Amino acid sequence: MEKKLLYLTTENMYGEAYTGIRKKVWAQIESFENKGINTYILYNHNGLNKCLCYNNKKMKKFVAFTKQEYFDIVFNILVEEKISVLYVRYIMASHELLEFYKRIKENLHIKLIIDFPTYPYDEIFKNIERFTLIDDKKFRNEIKRYADFSVNYGSDNEIYGINSISILNGIDVKKIPIRRISKSEDFRIVCVSSICKWHGFDRIIVGLYEHKKNNKIPKTTFTIVGDGLELNTLKDLALKYDLEKEVNFLGNIEDEKQLKEIFDNADIAIGGIGLHRIGINKGGAIKNQEYCARGIPFVLSVKDFHFPDNVDYIKYISQDDTPVCIEELISFVNTNFNENLQKEMRKYAEDNFDWDYVMCDLIKKIKE
Repeated sequence: MEKKLLYLTTENMYGEAYTGIRKKVWAQIESFENKGINTYILYNHNGLNKCLCYNNKKMKKFVAFTKQEYFDIVFNILVEEKISVLYVRYIMASHELLEFYKRIKENLHIKLIIDFPTYPYDEIFKNIERFTLIDDKKFRNEIKRYADFSVNYGSDNEIYGINSISILNGIDVKKIPIRRISKSEDFRIVCVSSICKWHGFDRIIVGLYEHKKNNKIPKTTFTIVGDGLELNTLKDLALKYDLEKEVNFLGNIEDEKQLKEIFDNADIAIGGIGLHRIGINKGGAIKNQEYCARGIPFVLSVKDFHFPDNVDYIKYISQDDTPVCIEELISFVNTNFNENLQKEMRKYAEDNFDWDYVMCDLIKKIKE
Protein backbone atom coordinates (compact mmCIF):
# COMPACT_ATOMS: atom_id res chain seq x y z
CA MET A 1 0.00 0.00 0.00
CA GLU A 2 1.30 3.48 -0.91
CA LYS A 3 2.50 5.54 2.05
CA LYS A 4 1.52 9.21 2.20
CA LEU A 5 3.13 11.20 4.96
CA LEU A 6 2.35 14.67 6.29
CA TYR A 7 5.32 16.37 7.93
CA LEU A 8 3.91 18.84 10.46
CA THR A 9 6.14 21.63 11.74
CA THR A 10 5.61 25.07 13.23
CA GLU A 11 8.91 26.29 11.76
CA ASN A 12 8.96 28.99 9.08
CA MET A 13 10.54 27.03 6.24
CA TYR A 14 11.40 30.14 4.27
CA GLY A 15 12.41 32.46 7.10
CA GLU A 16 15.92 33.89 7.39
CA ALA A 17 16.71 32.53 10.87
CA TYR A 18 17.56 28.96 11.89
CA THR A 19 18.98 27.86 8.54
CA GLY A 20 20.19 24.56 9.99
CA ILE A 21 16.70 23.56 11.12
CA ARG A 22 15.21 24.25 7.71
CA LYS A 23 17.96 22.36 5.90
CA LYS A 24 17.37 19.40 8.19
CA VAL A 25 13.61 19.32 7.61
CA TRP A 26 13.92 19.56 3.81
CA ALA A 27 16.60 16.87 3.82
CA GLN A 28 14.40 14.52 5.85
CA ILE A 29 11.56 15.09 3.43
CA GLU A 30 13.86 14.35 0.48
CA SER A 31 14.92 11.09 2.15
CA PHE A 32 11.28 10.07 2.66
CA GLU A 33 10.64 10.76 -1.02
CA ASN A 34 13.76 8.87 -2.10
CA LYS A 35 12.41 5.80 -0.32
CA GLY A 36 9.01 5.95 -1.98
CA ILE A 37 7.03 7.78 0.70
CA ASN A 38 4.94 10.58 -0.81
CA THR A 39 5.54 13.46 1.56
CA TYR A 40 3.59 16.66 2.20
CA ILE A 41 4.65 19.40 4.61
CA LEU A 42 2.50 21.90 6.48
CA TYR A 43 4.62 24.70 7.92
CA ASN A 44 4.35 28.17 9.38
CA HIS A 45 4.56 30.59 6.47
CA ASN A 46 4.31 33.84 8.40
CA GLY A 47 2.66 34.18 11.80
CA LEU A 48 -0.99 33.15 11.40
CA ASN A 49 -0.43 31.93 7.84
CA LYS A 50 0.22 28.24 7.20
CA CYS A 51 1.24 26.66 3.92
CA LEU A 52 0.84 23.13 2.56
CA CYS A 53 3.57 22.06 0.19
CA TYR A 54 4.05 18.92 -1.91
CA ASN A 55 6.88 18.10 -4.31
CA ASN A 56 8.45 21.52 -3.59
CA LYS A 57 5.28 23.27 -4.77
CA LYS A 58 2.96 25.29 -2.58
CA MET A 59 -0.53 23.80 -2.80
CA LYS A 60 -2.66 25.77 -0.36
CA LYS A 61 -2.43 28.54 2.19
CA PHE A 62 -4.43 28.73 5.39
CA VAL A 63 -5.00 31.22 8.16
CA ALA A 64 -5.46 29.98 11.72
CA PHE A 65 -6.20 32.40 14.56
CA THR A 66 -6.39 29.78 17.31
CA LYS A 67 -4.87 26.39 18.08
CA GLN A 68 -8.25 24.79 17.47
CA GLU A 69 -8.50 26.32 13.99
CA TYR A 70 -4.98 25.15 13.23
CA PHE A 71 -5.64 21.55 14.27
CA ASP A 72 -8.94 21.54 12.34
CA ILE A 73 -6.96 22.51 9.23
CA VAL A 74 -4.49 19.68 9.82
CA PHE A 75 -7.30 17.16 10.37
CA ASN A 76 -8.98 18.17 7.11
CA ILE A 77 -5.68 17.79 5.22
CA LEU A 78 -5.23 14.30 6.66
CA VAL A 79 -8.67 13.35 5.36
CA GLU A 80 -8.55 15.11 1.98
CA GLU A 81 -5.07 13.87 1.03
CA LYS A 82 -5.63 10.37 2.45
CA ILE A 83 -2.54 10.63 4.67
CA SER A 84 -1.39 7.38 6.32
CA VAL A 85 1.50 8.76 8.46
CA LEU A 86 1.56 11.99 10.49
CA TYR A 87 5.12 12.99 11.36
CA VAL A 88 5.15 15.81 13.94
CA ARG A 89 8.26 17.85 14.67
CA TYR A 90 7.48 18.28 18.36
CA ILE A 91 4.72 20.75 19.12
CA MET A 92 4.53 21.83 22.76
CA ALA A 93 1.72 19.91 24.46
CA SER A 94 -1.61 21.54 25.25
CA HIS A 95 -5.23 20.54 25.79
CA GLU A 96 -5.97 21.33 22.14
CA LEU A 97 -3.06 19.21 20.91
CA LEU A 98 -4.17 16.19 22.94
CA GLU A 99 -7.73 16.55 21.66
CA PHE A 100 -6.36 16.65 18.12
CA TYR A 101 -4.29 13.49 18.63
CA LYS A 102 -7.29 11.78 20.21
CA ARG A 103 -9.49 12.79 17.29
CA ILE A 104 -7.21 11.38 14.62
CA LYS A 105 -6.67 8.14 16.52
CA GLU A 106 -10.41 7.62 17.01
CA ASN A 107 -11.43 8.56 13.47
CA LEU A 108 -8.52 7.89 11.12
CA HIS A 109 -6.22 4.95 10.52
CA ILE A 110 -3.00 6.94 10.82
CA LYS A 111 0.43 6.23 12.27
CA LEU A 112 1.49 9.10 14.58
CA ILE A 113 5.22 9.75 14.98
CA ILE A 114 6.65 12.44 17.26
CA ASP A 115 10.07 13.86 16.38
CA PHE A 116 11.95 15.37 19.35
CA PRO A 117 14.63 17.57 17.69
CA THR A 118 16.01 18.44 21.14
CA TYR A 119 15.55 16.51 24.37
CA PRO A 120 15.51 17.53 27.14
CA TYR A 121 14.36 21.03 26.24
CA ASP A 122 12.98 22.58 29.44
CA GLU A 123 16.03 24.80 30.01
CA ILE A 124 15.85 26.12 26.45
CA PHE A 125 12.26 27.31 26.74
CA LYS A 126 11.97 28.25 30.40
CA ASN A 127 12.54 31.96 29.68
CA ILE A 128 11.51 32.48 26.06
CA GLU A 129 8.30 30.37 26.16
CA ARG A 130 7.62 30.12 29.88
CA PHE A 131 3.83 29.88 29.77
CA THR A 132 3.87 27.46 26.84
CA LEU A 133 6.28 25.29 28.81
CA ILE A 134 3.95 25.28 31.83
CA ASP A 135 1.19 23.88 29.62
CA ASP A 136 3.59 21.41 28.04
CA LYS A 137 4.62 19.99 31.41
CA LYS A 138 0.96 19.58 32.32
CA PHE A 139 -0.03 17.63 29.21
CA ARG A 140 3.05 16.03 27.63
CA ASN A 141 2.88 12.77 29.57
CA GLU A 142 -0.50 12.08 27.97
CA ILE A 143 0.87 12.00 24.41
CA LYS A 144 1.88 8.36 24.91
CA ARG A 145 -1.78 7.40 24.67
CA TYR A 146 -1.82 8.37 20.99
CA ALA A 147 1.72 8.23 19.56
CA ASP A 148 2.94 5.06 17.86
CA PHE A 149 6.58 5.91 18.51
CA SER A 150 8.97 8.84 18.71
CA VAL A 151 12.30 9.83 17.21
CA ASN A 152 15.25 11.39 19.03
CA TYR A 153 18.79 12.39 18.15
CA GLY A 154 20.45 11.21 21.35
CA SER A 155 20.33 7.78 22.93
CA ASP A 156 16.90 7.69 24.58
CA ASN A 157 14.82 4.53 24.34
CA GLU A 158 11.75 6.24 25.76
CA ILE A 159 10.50 9.83 26.04
CA TYR A 160 7.46 10.66 28.15
CA GLY A 161 6.51 7.00 28.07
CA ILE A 162 6.68 6.83 24.25
CA ASN A 163 8.98 4.21 22.76
CA SER A 164 11.72 6.08 20.92
CA ILE A 165 14.25 5.23 18.23
CA SER A 166 17.54 7.11 18.02
CA ILE A 167 18.87 8.35 14.72
CA LEU A 168 21.70 10.68 13.83
CA ASN A 169 21.29 14.17 12.55
CA GLY A 170 22.31 13.93 8.93
CA ILE A 171 23.62 16.13 6.13
CA ASP A 172 23.68 16.04 2.34
CA VAL A 173 27.42 15.45 2.03
CA LYS A 174 27.53 15.71 -1.74
CA LYS A 175 26.27 19.31 -1.57
CA ILE A 176 29.02 20.37 0.86
CA PRO A 177 32.40 21.14 -0.74
CA ILE A 178 35.58 20.20 1.06
CA ARG A 179 37.54 23.17 2.33
CA ARG A 180 40.64 24.41 0.56
CA ILE A 181 43.36 24.79 3.18
CA SER A 182 44.87 28.27 2.97
CA LYS A 183 47.73 29.89 4.86
CA SER A 184 47.58 33.21 6.67
CA GLU A 185 49.61 35.12 9.20
CA ASP A 186 46.38 35.51 11.19
CA PHE A 187 44.57 32.77 13.08
CA ARG A 188 40.98 32.62 11.82
CA ILE A 189 38.02 31.26 13.79
CA VAL A 190 34.57 30.79 12.25
CA CYS A 191 31.11 29.62 13.27
CA VAL A 192 27.99 29.10 11.16
CA SER A 193 24.97 28.76 13.40
CA SER A 194 21.86 30.27 14.86
CA ILE A 195 22.99 32.50 17.70
CA CYS A 196 21.69 31.36 21.07
CA LYS A 197 23.12 31.67 24.57
CA TRP A 198 23.73 27.91 24.77
CA HIS A 199 26.12 28.05 21.82
CA GLY A 200 28.53 29.98 24.02
CA PHE A 201 30.13 32.21 21.39
CA ASP A 202 30.68 34.86 24.05
CA ARG A 203 33.40 32.58 25.44
CA ILE A 204 35.35 33.05 22.20
CA ILE A 205 34.91 36.84 22.26
CA VAL A 206 36.16 37.14 25.84
CA GLY A 207 39.02 34.77 24.95
CA LEU A 208 39.93 37.06 22.06
CA TYR A 209 40.00 39.99 24.45
CA GLU A 210 42.42 38.14 26.76
CA HIS A 211 44.57 37.15 23.77
CA LYS A 212 44.73 40.72 22.46
CA LYS A 213 45.24 42.29 25.91
CA ASN A 214 48.30 40.15 26.48
CA ASN A 215 49.76 41.08 23.09
CA LYS A 216 49.74 37.48 21.99
CA ILE A 217 50.43 36.57 18.40
CA PRO A 218 49.21 35.74 15.87
CA LYS A 219 46.40 38.22 15.42
CA THR A 220 43.13 36.31 15.70
CA THR A 221 39.74 36.98 14.10
CA PHE A 222 36.31 35.49 14.76
CA THR A 223 33.74 35.40 11.93
CA ILE A 224 30.14 34.73 12.95
CA VAL A 225 27.68 33.64 10.25
CA GLY A 226 24.09 33.54 11.44
CA ASP A 227 21.37 35.34 13.33
CA GLY A 228 19.41 34.78 16.51
CA LEU A 229 18.30 36.03 19.90
CA GLU A 230 21.84 36.59 21.20
CA LEU A 231 23.19 38.52 18.22
CA ASN A 232 22.90 41.97 19.79
CA THR A 233 24.40 40.67 23.04
CA LEU A 234 27.46 39.45 21.15
CA LYS A 235 27.75 42.72 19.23
CA ASP A 236 27.63 44.65 22.51
CA LEU A 237 30.29 42.36 23.97
CA ALA A 238 32.61 42.90 20.99
CA LEU A 239 32.10 46.66 21.33
CA LYS A 240 32.75 46.53 25.07
CA TYR A 241 36.11 44.83 24.52
CA ASP A 242 37.10 46.99 21.52
CA LEU A 243 37.03 44.02 19.16
CA GLU A 244 35.10 45.52 16.26
CA LYS A 245 37.98 44.70 13.87
CA GLU A 246 38.50 41.19 15.23
CA VAL A 247 34.87 40.00 15.39
CA ASN A 248 32.96 39.98 12.11
CA PHE A 249 29.17 39.56 12.04
CA LEU A 250 28.06 38.51 8.55
CA GLY A 251 24.40 37.62 9.21
CA ASN A 252 22.70 34.67 7.54
CA ILE A 253 24.43 33.30 4.47
CA GLU A 254 23.06 30.33 2.52
CA ASP A 255 24.87 30.77 -0.78
CA GLU A 256 27.31 27.86 -0.95
CA LYS A 257 29.93 29.81 -2.90
CA GLN A 258 30.05 32.43 -0.16
CA LEU A 259 30.18 29.80 2.57
CA LYS A 260 32.98 27.96 0.79
CA GLU A 261 35.03 31.14 0.61
CA ILE A 262 34.46 31.75 4.33
CA PHE A 263 35.60 28.24 5.26
CA ASP A 264 38.52 28.34 2.83
CA ASN A 265 39.77 31.32 4.82
CA ALA A 266 39.35 29.81 8.29
CA ASP A 267 41.53 27.62 10.50
CA ILE A 268 39.05 26.25 13.03
CA ALA A 269 35.27 26.24 13.57
CA ILE A 270 33.17 26.57 16.73
CA GLY A 271 30.41 24.14 17.67
CA GLY A 272 28.29 24.31 20.81
CA ILE A 273 30.40 25.46 23.77
CA GLY A 274 27.66 26.63 26.13
CA LEU A 275 25.35 23.63 26.36
CA HIS A 276 25.95 23.37 30.11
CA ARG A 277 23.78 26.50 30.39
CA ILE A 278 20.72 24.48 29.48
CA GLY A 279 21.69 21.27 31.27
CA ILE A 280 22.87 19.32 28.20
CA ASN A 281 25.99 17.19 28.61
CA LYS A 282 26.02 15.39 25.28
CA GLY A 283 25.69 16.78 21.79
CA GLY A 284 25.01 16.00 18.16
CA ALA A 285 24.45 19.24 16.25
CA ILE A 286 24.22 19.27 12.46
CA LYS A 287 26.90 21.94 12.19
CA ASN A 288 29.43 19.51 13.66
CA GLN A 289 28.78 17.05 10.83
CA GLU A 290 29.00 19.86 8.29
CA TYR A 291 32.33 20.95 9.73
CA CYS A 292 33.51 17.36 9.41
CA ALA A 293 32.36 17.12 5.78
CA ARG A 294 34.15 20.37 4.94
CA GLY A 295 37.33 19.14 6.59
CA ILE A 296 37.80 21.87 9.17
CA PRO A 297 38.75 21.06 12.79
CA PHE A 298 36.24 22.25 15.36
CA VAL A 299 35.71 23.03 19.04
CA LEU A 300 33.12 21.47 21.38
CA SER A 301 32.52 21.46 25.11
CA VAL A 302 30.40 18.27 25.34
CA LYS A 303 30.94 14.88 23.76
CA ASP A 304 29.36 14.50 20.33
CA PHE A 305 28.22 10.88 20.19
CA HIS A 306 28.39 10.97 16.38
CA PHE A 307 32.18 10.83 16.53
CA PRO A 308 34.70 8.34 17.95
CA ASP A 309 36.65 9.27 21.07
CA ASN A 310 39.99 11.07 20.82
CA VAL A 311 39.87 12.12 17.17
CA ASP A 312 42.51 14.65 16.21
CA TYR A 313 40.10 17.11 14.60
CA ILE A 314 37.87 17.89 17.62
CA LYS A 315 39.18 20.14 20.40
CA TYR A 316 37.17 19.62 23.59
CA ILE A 317 37.14 22.45 26.13
CA SER A 318 35.67 22.85 29.61
CA GLN A 319 31.91 22.77 30.26
CA ASP A 320 31.71 26.15 31.97
CA ASP A 321 31.70 29.86 31.20
CA THR A 322 35.46 30.44 31.29
CA PRO A 323 36.92 32.31 28.30
CA VAL A 324 38.34 30.08 25.60
CA CYS A 325 42.13 30.05 25.54
CA ILE A 326 43.01 31.14 22.01
CA GLU A 327 46.60 29.91 22.38
CA GLU A 328 45.28 26.38 22.98
CA LEU A 329 43.25 26.49 19.77
CA ILE A 330 46.25 27.69 17.78
CA SER A 331 48.43 24.95 19.23
CA PHE A 332 45.74 22.32 18.54
CA VAL A 333 45.53 23.22 14.85
CA ASN A 334 49.29 23.55 14.37
CA THR A 335 49.99 20.24 16.10
CA ASN A 336 47.27 18.05 14.63
CA PHE A 337 45.95 19.27 11.34
CA ASN A 338 47.11 18.31 7.86
CA GLU A 339 45.65 17.28 4.50
CA ASN A 340 45.54 13.58 5.41
CA LEU A 341 43.42 14.33 8.46
CA GLN A 342 41.14 16.45 6.32
CA LYS A 343 40.60 13.51 3.94
CA GLU A 344 39.88 11.29 6.94
CA MET A 345 37.18 13.74 8.09
CA ARG A 346 35.53 13.82 4.68
CA LYS A 347 35.49 10.03 4.40
CA TYR A 348 33.97 9.73 7.88
CA ALA A 349 31.21 12.18 6.93
CA GLU A 350 30.44 10.31 3.71
CA ASP A 351 30.23 6.97 5.52
CA ASN A 352 28.20 8.09 8.53
CA PHE A 353 26.22 11.30 8.05
CA ASP A 354 24.45 11.23 4.70
CA TRP A 355 20.69 11.59 5.26
CA ASP A 356 19.70 8.58 3.15
CA TYR A 357 21.95 6.47 5.38
CA VAL A 358 20.90 7.82 8.77
CA MET A 359 17.17 7.67 7.93
CA CYS A 360 17.15 3.98 6.97
CA ASP A 361 15.97 2.60 10.33
CA LEU A 362 13.27 5.25 10.68
CA ILE A 363 11.94 4.70 7.16
CA LYS A 364 11.90 0.95 7.71
CA LYS A 365 9.79 1.42 10.84
CA ILE A 366 7.43 3.81 9.05
CA LYS A 367 6.82 1.23 6.36
CA GLU A 368 6.03 -1.60 8.80
